[in-house]
Amino acid sequence: MVQVKNVRAGMLLVTDAGLELKRGEVAGAASLSPQMQRAVASGHLVVVRDDAPVAGAPETDTPESLAALQAPDAVARVQAETDAERLRSWLAAEKRRSVVAAINARLQELGSNTG
Repeated sequence: MVQVKNVRAGMLLVTDAGLELKRGEVAGAASLSPQMQRAVASGHLVVVRDDAPVAGAPETDTPESLAALQAPDAVARVQAETDAERLRSWLAAEKRRSVVAAINARLQELGSNTG
């Protein structure tokens, strides 16, 4: 079971999951649909609870998938990431300066929070 929260100022429609979320509303689903994954990556949705079993690494966890995102979406995904090792793997594969700068900034944030 996955619970997501709409953090946009207005309503958010997730048609492939049949959700209509008002501002601040939380909804549950069996798993994240493709549209929900994009909304999480872009910062419109936040995963509140994720009890879904991990059957393997999701597509969004590979360094190549970050390159598949447009730069603003990639930066949003980087800013939401809390795993320093994953950030380092993305840094090794990333070529866009704006995304590299976001990864370096996020690594510094995470480094200062651990100490």
